[in-house]
Amino acid sequence: AHSPHAPISKVEWSADSGATWREADIGERQARYSWARFQFVWDAVRGDGVLMTRATDESGSAQPPAVPFNRKGYLFNQPLPHPFRVA
Repeated sequence: AHSPHAPISKVEWSADSGATWREADIGERQARYSWARFQFVWDAVRGDGVLMTRATDESGSAQPPAVPFNRKGYLFNQPLPHPFRVA
């Protein structure tokens, strides 16, 4: 997770396309302008789904659910879906 404005204070994750969110554990404090490491324990069940994460920084800025399209992708900061299959 990363923010250009302030250190990351919270990371959340969802295994159901963002319908529900749970808080992840943030690792050691990040250096300025670096990525914050995080982890979570997930009791995955058989089937298909979509995994997503979103971050909030200490200034209260959170990743928005949608970002207006721009051709070069500048400042694109919305949570992205990651499809998965558990067999």
